Amino acid sequence: TSLNKETITLASLVFNIGVLPILTEAERHPEVFANPSFLAHAIQKLAGKIGGAIMREWGFTDDFAEVAESWSNPNYKSEHVCYVDF
Repeated sequence: TSLNKETITLASLVFNIGVLPILTEAERHPEVFANPSFLAHAIQKLAGKIGGAIMREWGFTDDFAEVAESWSNPNYKSEHVCYVDF
């Protein structure tokens, strides 16, 4: 498998995009997100799914969605070297 260095670079800039909508909601609803551990848990559970959805909605390839969805999953395994590995 050949990986593109430009794709690696861009993926490294947008991999955590799913956190931004969560932080936006936390600012809008501080009473709900006031507990830092609740916010951290929300980010851990939701950021990957949201990030993958954002990447797809914006027309990025599945490689970018896979990075956004899987980068923080310690159990993620791919058969081949992929962008998530970086």
